[in-house]
Amino acid sequence: MKKTTLWIFTICLFAFSWQSQAQYGCDTAVTLTDGFTETGIITDGTQDWNNNPPNSCVYGVYFNDDVYMFQYTSAGFEEIAITFVNRASNNAAGIYATCSGMDFDDCLAGSDLSTTAPTTISAVLSPGQTVYIAVGAYAGTLDFDVTDFSVSAITCPAPSNLGVSTTTTTTATLTWDVAASETAWEYVVQAPDTGMPSGAGLAADSNSFVVSDLTAATAYEYYVRANCGADDFSDWVGPYNFATSCDVVTEFFEDFETTEGNTLPICLSQVGTTGVVKTVNNGSVSSNGSRALHIQSTSAADRGMVALQTVSNAGAGTHQFKLNYKATVASQIGQTLEFGYLTDATDASTFVLISSIVTESTTPSEFMSTPSGLPSGDLTFALRTGEENKNLLVDDLSWSLAPTCPYPSNLNVEDITSNSVNLSWEENGTATTWDIEYGESGFTPTETPTVDNTTDNPYMLAGLDAATGYEFYVRSDCGAGDTSDWIGPFAFTTACDVYSLPYLEDFTEFLPACWSEGDNTDVATGPNGANGGWSQDGFLNDGYSGSARFNFYLGGDQDWLVSPTLDLSSGDNGISVNVGVTAFSGTDAETMEANDEVQLVISEDNGATWSVVYTWNEANSPSNTGDNVIIDLSAYNSATAKLAFWANEGNDGTKDYNFYVDDFYLDTYATLSVENVEIQEISGLSYFPNPVSDVFTIKAKKNIDNITVYNLLGQEMLRVSPNSNSSQLDMSQFKVGMYMVQVTMEGVSENIRVIRK
Repeated sequence: MKKTTLWIFTICLFAFSWQSQAQYGCDTAVTLTDGFTETGIITDGTQDWNNNPPNSCVYGVYFNDDVYMFQYTSAGFEEIAITFVNRASNNAAGIYATCSGMDFDDCLAGSDLSTTAPTTISAVLSPGQTVYIAVGAYAGTLDFDVTDFSVSAITCPAPSNLGVSTTTTTTATLTWDVAASETAWEYVVQAPDTGMPSGAGLAADSNSFVVSDLTAATAYEYYVRANCGADDFSDWVGPYNFATSCDVVTEFFEDFETTEGNTLPICLSQVGTTGVVKTVNNGSVSSNGSRALHIQSTSAADRGMVALQTVSNAGAGTHQFKLNYKATVASQIGQTLEFGYLTDATDASTFVLISSIVTESTTPSEFMSTPSGLPSGDLTFALRTGEENKNLLVDDLSWSLAPTCPYPSNLNVEDITSNSVNLSWEENGTATTWDIEYGESGFTPTETPTVDNTTDNPYMLAGLDAATGYEFYVRSDCGAGDTSDWIGPFAFTTACDVYSLPYLEDFTEFLPACWSEGDNTDVATGPNGANGGWSQDGFLNDGYSGSARFNFYLGGDQDWLVSPTLDLSSGDNGISVNVGVTAFSGTDAETMEANDEVQLVISEDNGATWSVVYTWNEANSPSNTGDNVIIDLSAYNSATAKLAFWANEGNDGTKDYNFYVDDFYLDTYATLSVENVEIQEISGLSYFPNPVSDVFTIKAKKNIDNITVYNLLGQEMLRVSPNSNSSQLDMSQFKVGMYMVQVTMEGVSENIRVIRK
């Protein structure tokens, strides 16, 4: 029994040692010959070479565990190919040009090894070249077959080491290394990314060959192949990318739109290696396209500099340099941009300053300069950042003939009030007179001045409407009929005015004009102007708009909905407002939760301090059908008052419900207390609804002779003679606002103020 067991063990040991291939280093690599095959190559899991070759052919981590190595030495120019059938996971193979000890590198070809199909890798070798074929495992063992290793002689080897030694505006010298003894080649020069040629090329009789008739400042690629005679050609090799030199010009324009990635345009170059100079996507610098130049300093000694295209006429004093610039973000405001020239276009130390500007905004500004006293002859302009660790963006660089009357730049507005604003600009020539055209936002300019020949800069523009968007254009008038181009538009919005009473806000739009919000601040602190939890919704969940809504859910928010400034100086005012509460979804009734509240608060100092006027809470929860609440404000008589709804969401809430606000209406308290009562005791007159959106119903105990509707200017808008004790008025045709409805019965008239919402 013991002998049988020993015999079986011996057989198993022999079988195992036949399958397991142990290798530890490049000197143990298995030598290959043409036609080599081998099956059942299995490693034992202990052959960790600790090698992770940094190469682009195969991810180096595939060689972290077992590695099995082959080697082959070529007899001449040859192409080798090896095919694997793989049975283990996380395996790969590569062909390497160097191997020493247990380190290999310089990958020629490689691939992950599939477990479902054969994998073939190949490489072209020079005479006498030794290569190493490594098969590696990311983790665990190897289990593979070599089903084919083939060697094919190459009768016409391909060139190598393609390059371009020199370029001019129309020529380029193409260079390559000769593979053997060939003396003839074919080449193709074409646009980048055209791809490998499909046919014949042009003949070249030297491996340093000059091509001509190229276009200045243009990118190209070229391919080359050897011509070994008797229709025997090598493979095409390439592409090699190059660009022709830039012309010395009298004008240029660069918007960076043809630049790919971080590459600079052909006629621009970074000077030195300091700082950062690159092309980026940022469409907010210019209305023309989406790309711009990013230029940055990282320290006083590490400043970014870019050389521009060389010009021949800088010394003439007839041309103008322009660009757009801005800070990337607010923290980068303050960076300096210097405009100058280089006496040596490749040496940053030869920079000569012409002018400098400081970025003051994250919105684009325009810089213009018509330099004088510059050297004659060819001159290369340059841009350089300042000494701070900041960056900026520039775009639309141009050098062009300076106009006889340059247009202004850096339009701006200051001292904005509800009806006036100061317009300003920077004059770039000698003009002392300017024309202005302005209108509400979106107007179509006519190029006919609305303000003609002003000598004021800044110019005070008055007579504007409050809370209204405007745009303005300006041009310089240099005299004798010589005017600049118009520059603009520059947009601005006038401030909100103090609103007089009666005042109605029906929340048709959200956020209404001159209203504001506050996010998560208490009454003592006041609103912070940030957007909070108030939003638009249909009143009582009817539709999706027409009222303001706050959703109470979970807890923690303290959010504001703040009115414009209101004139309550008469001291006899009141407020009527519709409120309601429903479940978050649908119109089901819901009661406000303990610790939740909405307060109507008032400020008599234009929002500086606040006090409570009225509170809705669990004990005073509005209904799901809506409540009209009338509140006496006669205790307040400020000419700069504000009202606000402050929603305070407790921290221990479990409900999910909505609080609605609609038809915010201020008038005299006496008017509100009478006109919002549905039935008047004396006349028996009743009316509804008020406010009204379409049909307004009037009923009385007496016969109604006439009903007349007036606007607030006293103009008659509608007259009917019901000759009945009831009538319905179609007010849907009227604009939103306040109207006076006069009802005449038996020669006696009663007036009703009605709000059309």
